Amino acid sequence: MSKRWKGKTCVYCTVEGSSTTPDHVIARGFFPVDKRDNLPQVPACDSCNVRKSNLEHYLSAVLPFGSTHADACDFMDKLVAPRLRNNQKLARELSAGIDKTYAFINGRVLQTAMTIPIDSEKVLDLYKFIAQGLAYTHWNVLMPASDVVSLAEFLIPEGAGYMEAMLNTSKVISTGPVTLGDGVFTYQGVRDPVHQTLTVWRMSMYSVITEAEANGQSIMVSNAYLMTAPCGLKAATDLIEAWSRPVAA
Repeated sequence: MSKRWKGKTCVYCTVEGSSTTPDHVIARGFFPVDKRDNLPQVPACDSCNVRKSNLEHYLSAVLPFGSTHADACDFMDKLVAPRLRNNQKLARELSAGIDKTYAFINGRVLQTAMTIPIDSEKVLDLYKFIAQGLAYTHWNVLMPASDVVSLAEFLIPEGAGYMEAMLNTSKVISTGPVTLGDGVFTYQGVRDPVHQTLTVWRMSMYSVITEAEANGQSIMVSNAYLMTAPCGLKAATDLIEAWSRPVAA
């Protein structure tokens, strides 16, 4: 392994000198073999790599079920089927949890929506890892847990609109819209030019549709939104606290 990745600061826990391995910020396992080029990598320690990998192994087997991506059938055949054959326990849990629900998409009732049990907290936990990795990739910014608070949510339209306004303001440093693997993973991030760890992100994997609750109705959403802020920036940290778990995802 190249010395480039060893003895550096782990991007996730930010412990100096602890890195032992390169980590793909968005794991290669989410992508078909022919769409894995040029994925960002960062230095990581063994402990963080294991924690993140555990999330990736679970989510790479279940997220494609909710995909609205053009290659959704291909993902199921080539990525999901082999993984579920090797994880019969998870396959049984998913099969037992299949259900149908009434949902609203763009104000219209969708009566035949199939749902499967996906642990949305694991999705959001992985997105937090990814936000840290992308902040380092784009801006060389580290986010120590002792100095930064964060939010990751699937937001109903009102909250999403607020986040979109922040993503599109002219007074920020932006990644611009980024698409990886022909749309397997898409994101956009911005950071404040003064407070480096004040960031906002929009992310989507496989254009997955997930469920949020608003006024007693199920709202189907595909984007997750994340925000990070330095602990001393009261206005931002108050907003994160107020928005933590505002809806059931």
